[in-house]
Amino acid sequence: MTRLIALASRVPTRARAPRATVDRWGQALVTLIVLCWCASLVIGFETALAILTIVGFAAAIVGTFQPVLGLLGIGLLCTLDFVMNAFLFPGGLLRWNTFNYWLVLAALTSVPLLLKQRTLQYRLMQVVAVLLSLEVLVSPDWYRGLQDVAGIAAAFGLVVYFARVSDQASVWYWLGVICGTTGAAGGLAFFIQQASLPSVNPNAWAFGPLTALFAICVAFPVARLWRRDPVVLVMLAAANYALVFLSASRGTLLTATACGLFLLVQAHRVRGGWLVALTAVLVAVALTSQFTDLQAHAVNRIRLLLNPQQSLVNRTSGRSDLLVSGWNIFLDHPLGVGTGGFAVSRVDLNLARGQLSGWRSQEKKDAHTGWIKVLAENGLPGIALMGAYVLSFAVTGWRSRNRDLFLLGLLVTWAFSLGFISTEYQSKGLWFLAAAVTVLLNPGSVLARNAPRSE
Repeated sequence: MTRLIALASRVPTRARAPRATVDRWGQALVTLIVLCWCASLVIGFETALAILTIVGFAAAIVGTFQPVLGLLGIGLLCTLDFVMNAFLFPGGLLRWNTFNYWLVLAALTSVPLLLKQRTLQYRLMQVVAVLLSLEVLVSPDWYRGLQDVAGIAAAFGLVVYFARVSDQASVWYWLGVICGTTGAAGGLAFFIQQASLPSVNPNAWAFGPLTALFAICVAFPVARLWRRDPVVLVMLAAANYALVFLSASRGTLLTATACGLFLLVQAHRVRGGWLVALTAVLVAVALTSQFTDLQAHAVNRIRLLLNPQQSLVNRTSGRSDLLVSGWNIFLDHPLGVGTGGFAVSRVDLNLARGQLSGWRSQEKKDAHTGWIKVLAENGLPGIALMGAYVLSFAVTGWRSRNRDLFLLGLLVTWAFSLGFISTEYQSKGLWFLAAAVTVLLNPGSVLARNAPRSE
């Protein structure tokens, strides 16, 4: 009897210790993030960003020994990715890809762990990466092609960080809180100081709060299962959604809306879900009302898109012209022109056909849409493989007979489908979401073992 009592007394201690450690790290990082963004009003936005970037890289490096801290640091860096590139790593194959290189290194040093990943999504991601790498060899612009390959290769490093903690519930919750806090507090600091900062592409900047939304979506079902307070996550989600709206990036807003619908469905299954939804609406309204000029600009951008009296080129900011160019490139090269070759091939095509009066026809412009980029650069094999990869998440989630996994798989499919309409596939946020759900779809993950089934 004495031995049984002693054994029982030891079990909770071992179970609570990892969670207590994660809680301490999570609370410390959230406090530091809030303090840095508040201090940015005094020390400057770029200085605060540099501090958080150093913290994120330090946590990622220490994460080779402490996986939980490593994933939290990676979440911080993924949320900051676009602003890091804009302010701290602005140019060159080396500097712009600093974060990518670290993730590639993490993948190369964790090959045994990656070999254990046997999900359909992971296999398809490998094939897509191989195809893109091989087609750099025939690209008219190998420099851009290498950057594209570095972006997708970094996704394997993200899988490594997620796989190391796939069975630990608390780290997923804190990942949502840390990314959500980074996106919300950083977005507010950015808008407050925007007049004194260099110009930043709003379509790129909006991926900070969008990545935060992705992290919150992944964390929400885990929080619900482990009785963690979902209201905190919902408030952070509402704040980040409002920031995406204020950025006036219409394509990013479309993807963010998919996240909002996912969270509404999940909140409906939480006790007091109507109160949670009402809280989210109040937070979003309160935030947008503080920036009336940005709110008006965002509304006008949406009205422009829906205005039939404007030309299609004006309504889409030239995206429709890029789409037509990409389609024509594909017709001329059904197997693709090579990874990274869209911009050069578009100019060459316009010169060959004498189409010099179109939208910036002589400028090297990126495709700005993942689907057209893959179609033009990698042809039929590329679009078929990428389409299969994107669709596989919804199919695998449905086959799991697990409500949470099905909804997450459906979210990834919708996020990529909508995201590739307005952005290319180098976005760290989309691969962050894909890597997280790829790992959660494994049989041993925290959701696969414990989430309720749909039957």
